[in-house]
Amino acid sequence: MTLTFATAAAALLLAGAATAQDAGGPPPPPPPTPGTTITQTDWRTVAPENLLVIDTSKGRVLVELTPEIAPLHVERVRLLARNGFFDGLLWHRVIDWFMAQTGDPLGS
Repeated sequence: MTLTFATAAAALLLAGAATAQDAGGPPPPPPPTPGTTITQTDWRTVAPENLLVIDTSKGRVLVELTPEIAPLHVERVRLLARNGFFDGLLWHRVIDWFMAQTGDPLGS
């Protein structure tokens, strides 16, 4: 009986949390396609401490870090970049306008 009550209570709490995440409002605009022209008004100034510059054999990638959303993750990425962790690593997966994945090939 106690287990059933605990399970039901947990399900109700999780259902409430899931619906609370829906902020409503207009959906975000779709990401630009390769043929889309980006105008000057589409750009904004990024604070230098929140800009990660990645130079690859295919060109330069600019990444805006968002410490207000993920402060611990941003600090870890900054530390790894300052220490040269990413130098020479391969990128495993890149999805335009979404994410780029790299990592330690030795798993250490």
